[in-house]
Formats: sequence, C-alpha cells, structure tokens
Amino acid sequence: MSAQGFIDEKADPSDGRKNFITLSNKGYDVSNQLVEQYADVTSAINNIAKQTTHNL
Repeated sequence: MSAQGFIDEKADPSDGRKNFITLSNKGYDVSNQLVEQYADVTSAINNIAKQTTHNL
C-alpha cells in the first residue's frame, strides 16, 4: 500500500522498532470512494433481499 501511495509511514523517533502508519491524501480519497460504493452495494443487496420469497 505504501508503494502505491495509499499510506504514509514514519519511524518512531524514540523507538526505531515502531512505525507510524497513516492514510495519505490518496488513501483518504480512495477510502471515501469505498464508503460510497459500500453504501450502494448494501442498498442493492437490501433491495434484492426484499424481493425474495424465502425467509433468509
């Protein structure tokens, strides 16, 4: 994910074994798109489930 630019990594200055990992601006953009797509997929699944005649 780092190589694609989705996250930023920084070493902990007090402990070199630790890394701080955060979403980059590109990561936030993709995250927002995924949230929108998740809502669309959830809506579609709920609509399909309402049309079934089986008790799932």
